[in-house]
Amino acid sequence: MKIRAVFLDAAHTIIEPYPASARVYSEIAQRHGLDVAEKPLAAALAPLWLTMRAEKFEDSRVRGTTEAAERAWWVRLVDRAFRDAGESRGVTPECFDEIFLHFAKGEAWRVPPDVVPALEAFRARGLALGVLSNFDYRLRSVLDDHGLTRRFDTLTISSEAGWEKPHPGIYRIAMESLGVAPGESVMSGDDWEHDVEGPTAQGMRAFWLRRRGTTEAKPHITSLLEILPHLD
Repeated sequence: MKIRAVFLDAAHTIIEPYPASARVYSEIAQRHGLDVAEKPLAAALAPLWLTMRAEKFEDSRVRGTTEAAERAWWVRLVDRAFRDAGESRGVTPECFDEIFLHFAKGEAWRVPPDVVPALEAFRARGLALGVLSNFDYRLRSVLDDHGLTRRFDTLTISSEAGWEKPHPGIYRIAMESLGVAPGESVMSGDDWEHDVEGPTAQGMRAFWLRRRGTTEAKPHITSLLEILPHLD
């Protein structure tokens, strides 16, 4: 079956936070009188992200997700990270608001150099393009700021769709938005479970993006441009 559409994840695929999140959190925290240094915060965030994200996905498989649920989860994550980094007061509402809204701006993210050339190459082949991301409403303004929204035909965002990857529902919603069948669809992103196993289970083709490589014995690509030879 001929490939008609390419779906791409957002964070760490077509955009990536810059500078690192821990630095931003620390700088904003200090403006609010909180004692949160970058290094201990980075050390706290890494394991918390993995643990709390896994718990979140287990819950959302059953309950789905909403904008309110996404924000509440971020509050818990940042608060626990601050406490684990040594700030016994956790995060204040004002500090969290500034952090949360900062990542709704294009200036908090950068676009990896392979993204635009890949999108242009996909479009030159007549392919439909969609974003398929576990994110919230902030993604729209970030993509707008970087001029990326106009490059995609549809944006499927978990907080709006009501389901998170790897729930089958979000892949179906994305494909329906472009009117394509699973066998006509390609997915790529940085998360093996969400961007490879999930879409593959729905009959899509998938490519695991690891720009900096990986020690895991799993097939992967290091640039979105590496998808192109597989589209013929």
